[in-house]
This record gives sequence, C-alpha cells and structure tokens, in this order.
Amino acid sequence: MKSPDNSFPTAPDGTARNWKRWLVEALAFFALWMVYFAYGLWLRNQIPLDVVPGELHGFDYNAHGILFSDHHLILFTRFRHPLFGWLMSPIPLFGERLARLSFEAYWGYLSLIFSGFVTVSVWLVYRIAAKINGVGRWRAALCAAGFACFGYMRYLAAGPESFPVSMSIALAVLWWGCHSPFNNERRQTFDRIGWGVLFFLSGGITITQGVKTALSYLVARKPTRRTWLFLGGGALLLAIGGTLFYVVKLVWLGSEGGRTIGAAFEDLLGSIPHGLSWGQRLRMMEMFLCEPIIPHDVPYSVSKITVGYNSWWPYALCAVLYLLAAVGAWRLRHTRILRLMIATFSIDIVIHFVFFWGMDEAQIYCGHWFYVLPILVAGAIAKQPRPQGMI
Repeated sequence: MKSPDNSFPTAPDGTARNWKRWLVEALAFFALWMVYFAYGLWLRNQIPLDVVPGELHGFDYNAHGILFSDHHLILFTRFRHPLFGWLMSPIPLFGERLARLSFEAYWGYLSLIFSGFVTVSVWLVYRIAAKINGVGRWRAALCAAGFACFGYMRYLAAGPESFPVSMSIALAVLWWGCHSPFNNERRQTFDRIGWGVLFFLSGGITITQGVKTALSYLVARKPTRRTWLFLGGGALLLAIGGTLFYVVKLVWLGSEGGRTIGAAFEDLLGSIPHGLSWGQRLRMMEMFLCEPIIPHDVPYSVSKITVGYNSWWPYALCAVLYLLAAVGAWRLRHTRILRLMIATFSIDIVIHFVFFWGMDEAQIYCGHWFYVLPILVAGAIAKQPRPQGMI
C-alpha cells in the first residue's frame, strides 16, 4: 500500500529553529559591535590627538593609542601586567603600518578591536545568564542589554586598554568553571589545559586577574595534590618571568629613563591614598560602584571625580540595581556560579575597599568586576525560587 506523502520521515524542525536562533543572536551581537565601533569613532573626534595626557576619565586613552602604534609595545610590562606587551603584540604588529599611513584609520582599527572584546563580554554574560535555570533566553537577553548600556561599557569599547581584555577573559573563566565540556573523569586533562590557558592569559594581562582565575579553579574543581603543585609552580613561573622581564627592561635596556626597581615599587604603593576622611572614602566608593553604571557627567579629562550626581534618580537607579543583585545572590546561594563570583570579587574587595588601592580613580577598574551585576540580576528575575542551573 502506497504511503501518503506526509508519512515520509523528515528532519526535526528543531534544527531549523536552532539555526534561526543562532542567526538572530549573531546579527544582534554584530549590530551591538557596530554600535560600539561607531561610538568609538565619534569619541575619537571629541578628544584631540595632541592633548597630553589625553585621558578618558582615568583611562590612558591617547597614551595607549600611541603605545599600540609601535611594535616596541612588545617590551611593555609592569608588575601588574607581566606579559601585557607579548600578549597584545598582534595589535601593533598589524596596526603599526596603518598608523604611519593614517592615524585616524589606525584609531578606527583600535576601536574595532576593543569594541569586539566588549561585545564578546556582553555575549558571554548572555550565555552565562541563559544557563541559569529559570532564566531563559529572553530574560538573559534583557540582562545582557542592560549590561551593554552601562555607562563605562562604551568607554571600554572605545579605548585601547587592558580592562576590556581582562573582562572578556574573566567571563570566559566563569563560563569554563560552570560549563567546561571536559569536566569529567575521562577528559580532565583537557579541562586542566583550558584552565592553564585561561590562567596564563588572565595573569599575563593583569596579575590580580590571574589570582582570580586560580581561585576560580579551586572553587570550581577538586584539586589534587599534583594540581596544587602545578598551580603553584605555574603562578611562580609567571611571576618570575614577568619580574625578570621588567628588570631587564629597566636595568639593561634602560627603556624608562633610568628608572629603578625601587622607584617602580614606590609608584605601585603610591596608589594607596593616605589621610582620607570618611567622606572622601564614601565618595570614592560611590565612584567605584556607581560611576561605571551612570557617569557623573564630568569632562573626559577628569580622572579623579569628586562630585556627586546632580539629582536623586541616578542614586535611585543604582540602588535598585544593587538591590536586585542582592536578591539574585540570595536566590543563587547554592550555585557554583555564585561561589565563583564571590571568589573573584573578594580580590577586588581586599584591594580596593580594604587597602583603598587605586581608589583615586576608582571607576577605571569596573572591567574587573561589574559584569557580575547582570548575572546576579538574572538570578533575581528567574522563574524558579531557587535556580539550580549552575551547581
């Protein structure tokens, strides 16, 4: 008996839906990338190229632009950024010739790259939030859109700095800690290789981010004695390598005008302010917590922001955001993702709120931590009372 036409097996329509979903997602984030890129081009015209230092609320905007236009960036390193020059070397190696031909076109090249890092960060927030049980794609998209609109996201996208790179790697660490495809007994070697790569990249860009990656590994996995030794040895080698390179740069190459190691340490410790009143400390905490969300509307050249908002609504919006984040933290209290975020944010608390290191320009460190807010908000607006999607 002849079968009717509709009796033949067909491919499940779920495959088509998945492709459509991926296409929509790709187009949405490509559009976001182009928006950030366009803003970077616009901002470049607002700050003259010949202004020294040409800062953007504390970010070394013009200075880093010049730095990335020279292949000698490979020799750039600091105690806080031991392998920064080496890891970022592809940018000047490809962009140096462009900078010689047209510095304006070269800045477009920089904006395209760093807006890409920020777009990837927003995408990772979306992906991480969507994996929390009870959140789903639409709630995750809402949280990612809110994150994309944070005031300093556009600055991170527009300016060449270490922070957008660190932010994207930090989010990759969160994702890997919860969703590594190799987190099982048969593939633990590949999982550890992934952690090693993330540790090398994060610690090479900013040493405190490397510490966060190490803590994340300890929280997300059950390390053996051999792993402890490997982790400690890797951290020691990274620290020694970065320090030796810095010593060679200062002492042998003399690339910083005869600057000594002692002077370098003095500069590092000089970022800890002394003799602060409680009012000054509270204002600095405001700049740390609120300025990256809603900027205080001061000129771009101002790096040490000491004025509050002109009205009450920015305080109210920030208060609502942090209240939602607190609710999300409570609802996610049994999950691995929260333990990972607590482990990483604890480093920022110790550095900035205990020692008050760098709090004269508190707002510039937002790329190291404020990505946790949209993820916590996702936990707050999830359907289920206790999301258990990440354990």
